[in-house]
Amino acid sequence: MFNKVLVATDGSDNAQKALEYVKGLLEKNIAGQAVVIHVTPKIIGDDHRGTELQIRAQQLANVEAEQVVKKAQATFSGAANVSFISLRGNAHEQIVKYAKDNQMDLIVMGRQGVSKIVEFFIGSTTNEVVRRSTVPVLTL
Repeated sequence: MFNKVLVATDGSDNAQKALEYVKGLLEKNIAGQAVVIHVTPKIIGDDHRGTELQIRAQQLANVEAEQVVKKAQATFSGAANVSFISLRGNAHEQIVKYAKDNQMDLIVMGRQGVSKIVEFFIGSTTNEVVRRSTVPVLTL
């Protein structure tokens, strides 16, 4: 049994499969607690200063993050022992750090969230989490 499972979501179909898988773990009492994490890119600094384009891009990213979290909350509707967290920054860094700092037993992620073209240029968040995490990672 896993006491604490971290499931990362970006709103993609594969992330949805990860959410549903973790919900199943909770329902079968294989996991005691789930934490759903979404990381929004940090386009502008904490001082909220940047170009007009950067500010607008951050606003759009924040709106998208709200939608992703709402979709995840709907997936876990009626489930017990689930919490939701939204962070800003580099996705793989935030996921690995949160899992370590909060003594998670398992990280569950979709195999691919972004398009193949974006993945080619910026790399795969899942691959980076698998490489850098000291916590076991299950990819779907």
